[in-house]
Amino acid sequence: MVALTIGMATYDDYDGVYFTIQALRLYQDLTNTEILVVDNFGCDETEKFVRSVPNARYLRATEVVGTAVRDLVFRHARGDAVLCVDSHILFPPGTIARLRDYYATHPETWDLLQGP
Repeated sequence: MVALTIGMATYDDYDGVYFTIQALRLYQDLTNTEILVVDNFGCDETEKFVRSVPNARYLRATEVVGTAVRDLVFRHARGDAVLCVDSHILFPPGTIARLRDYYATHPETWDLLQGP
């Protein structure tokens, strides 16, 4: 099991998935982290891109309608913690490190963290 899953649900947003993943890879420490993309549109280009990224998984879920697809992010995550994001979000450098620090400082927390 990995420490953190960064999961995103997407529908017909190749550009958003691409830039979010690339920004994560460039500006965040992704040690012991998986990226999970759940796509309820079924874009072949998105799948091809995600499968080319180390420690990333793609799940096609065209049978799911609407925002219920986010539930699949949590169901299929392999991480001890899950960060669910939209497929067009760019985090400032160090955001994931701060999240890891929070969990290291509060290892038994059941807190749900949210917001900007």
